[in-house]
Amino acid sequence: MPINGKQDGVINMGDLIVMAKSFGKIKADAAFDEISDLNKDDIINMADIVITAKSFGKTVSDYPEIHMPIPTETRNPMPTPTVTPWTSSSVTPTQTPTPNDMWVPCQLAKDQINVSVMKGQDGLLYGVVNMTFPDSGYRVFYYDDVVRYTDFNTGKVVDMANDTGPKVERWTGNDPTIMTKKTLVYKLPEETIIDNLDEEVFTFKYNLDDRISIRFDPDFEIPLLTYCNDPKEDWIQCQPSSDWINISVSKATGEFHSEGLYIVNVEYNFPNSGYRVIHPDYLYYAGAVASTQQDGTGRIVFKPLIEPTIIKWAGINDNVPTKIEVRYGITIKQGNSNTKYIFSVETGLDTVSQEFTPDIWSTPVNSSFKAKSVSAGHSTTVALQEDGTIKVWGHEGDGLCNVPKGIGPIKAVAAGERHIAALREDGTIALWGDNSAGQLNMPEVLKNITAISSGMLHTVALKKDGTVVSWGGNEEFYRLMPEGLNNVKAISAGAYHSLALKEDGTVAAWGNNYEGQCDVPAGLKNVKAIAAGAQHSIALKEDGTVVVWGGNGRRDILTIPEGLSNVKAIDAGEWFTIAVMEDGNVVAWGDNSLGKCEIPNGLNDINYIDIGINHTVVIKEDGLITVWGDNSYGQCNIPEAQN
Repeated sequence: MPINGKQDGVINMGDLIVMAKSFGKIKADAAFDEISDLNKDDIINMADIVITAKSFGKTVSDYPEIHMPIPTETRNPMPTPTVTPWTSSSVTPTQTPTPNDMWVPCQLAKDQINVSVMKGQDGLLYGVVNMTFPDSGYRVFYYDDVVRYTDFNTGKVVDMANDTGPKVERWTGNDPTIMTKKTLVYKLPEETIIDNLDEEVFTFKYNLDDRISIRFDPDFEIPLLTYCNDPKEDWIQCQPSSDWINISVSKATGEFHSEGLYIVNVEYNFPNSGYRVIHPDYLYYAGAVASTQQDGTGRIVFKPLIEPTIIKWAGINDNVPTKIEVRYGITIKQGNSNTKYIFSVETGLDTVSQEFTPDIWSTPVNSSFKAKSVSAGHSTTVALQEDGTIKVWGHEGDGLCNVPKGIGPIKAVAAGERHIAALREDGTIALWGDNSAGQLNMPEVLKNITAISSGMLHTVALKKDGTVVSWGGNEEFYRLMPEGLNNVKAISAGAYHSLALKEDGTVAAWGNNYEGQCDVPAGLKNVKAIAAGAQHSIALKEDGTVVVWGGNGRRDILTIPEGLSNVKAIDAGEWFTIAVMEDGNVVAWGDNSLGKCEIPNGLNDINYIDIGINHTVVIKEDGLITVWGDNSYGQCNIPEAQN
């Protein structure tokens, strides 16, 4: 029964019974007798149909024949606040408080809430919710998340609403008497405002089924957001004491079991229940900083990508000690008995660390394979042997391992995701592999090439005259080099972007910039080497220090290990970076999934390094190669030495 009713429209109760049958809840026409105080010929408001549908476990979007906007006001507002017992599964009091001396959850009433939309100083729109409480014995905890709801038929956004309702708690001890106000601020999705041309709707869900909606037009003047809660009666950020924190590490078991996965449990023991730990979903992942030492030992430290935010209620204190736990997952692909493994968290003023011992999976086997040039692709490894022949291993698709015959004397190789480039001694280039993105389509017969570098789907070549040529990718941004790019002395191709180092020590970047990998820091100069990773870029300066940018602000990528200096070589992969020091030691930082940062012990004599997406290959001073990281296609399985 198609219905295109308005919110103020009416419908016969008999028709509602037909709708109810479509929900699978009422089996016969006579079932309307089960609904008390309603006759078959009664009429009801369309908004009540939404409430009825919810009671059947359905929503309007489940039925395309029902087209109706979300109600602009709450049909059945809650009464004045009531106190109900509640226990959180994530917050465990270490002692039982008395009923008259604790915080308990309570529900909000509609007349306590005012909803508006304001414009921030950043030019973005925010949903602003002002709450009024009868006294200062209330506190509010909320997530500023906003989701979009689209109309099933038109695909247009019909509403923006907070995904999680606020948690309101009331102090049940001595009655404070000062009336207080709280302000909640929700950032509205930018793409929603851009996509819609008509009136917008912001909805605040303050209880499980209760909401208040406000309509606004972003094209008209919107008041400026200026608000301030009294810090004495609100949540404030604080730094936990180091003696409040305990760290334990254990191997993942049960449903979380995965090879090499360990669970870190960080336990915060707070002096009262007025503390909260705020942690976004992605905080549960940890980055790594690894290093090798001259004595052949190693050290790898894991840290949260983002430290949790600790907030404290500045009002009444219940003196009930409370424990809150946060868990992290870390991966150790190849445990080694000569490496120290540490997990640490920062408290602002101090660092709390815990050393642990993982399982020892295997010990790297020394290779007898020598090479004078190497390159790590997506799932392959390419080596130019000392006799000038090329060996490829790993992923065998697209003919990558089938090196063309008679391609001539080669002096350098560069592997992409599904193609390989080789630089001949005469300055020309040989290509093979997949060509679905134009990887093999050189724009001309290139000559006088001095260097090559391959990204995922494109290749960059440096000519003897200091100019650069790029091809592949099937997207113009791969080839849109900065105007007048010349006097280049080095190049590096990332996954979807490229870097060029000029003779004057400055850096140029072009290509995909979704993660900020092309935003070269202002004033960057005196650079002697560059490396383009998958989502970030890195530069080595003349003084041996390192500069990193991009990575969408990820802490484990952008935070350079403390004291990193005297660096002589760098390279970058997907979410990780490796630096080789003048003394031969190696430092890696970033994501350690697949063992990318697990540097083999005793590796302190590196002559050349190249990183693919998730694995690394190096040439040592004696010409022998070492490979580690992702080995899903055998790209780390070094072949036997060729006679």
